[in-house]
Amino acid sequence: MAPGDIDDFVGTYTLTVANSPSKSSSSSATGLGAIGIAVSGSVIYNDEEGPGIPLDNAAGSLDFNGAHTGPQSYHYHLEPISFSDDDSNLIGVISDGFSYMVESVIQRELTQQI
Repeated sequence: MAPGDIDDFVGTYTLTVANSPSKSSSSSATGLGAIGIAVSGSVIYNDEEGPGIPLDNAAGSLDFNGAHTGPQSYHYHLEPISFSDDDSNLIGVISDGFSYMVESVIQRELTQQI
């Protein structure tokens, strides 16, 4: 069961990104909520289900694309394999302006451990 209901949601997301992003000298954690937008139009969230709650706790609510609903939006937490299956296809753009693509040996190794 998904953690949210979007039946009555009417809204939009606006994502402003730099057209010439540059790598920062230090990294920082992303916040909760939308951190990017996928080529499908759905938003991208980070790898947490909530404040300090690992995504593992939501595994049962994720669909084939590593996404679910709530709060008020269908959103991806993992690589949406219906349009990117461990390849170099563009998945979306993150709010820092960088493209989001996956070509991940790490993700494959994690899947094999499960």
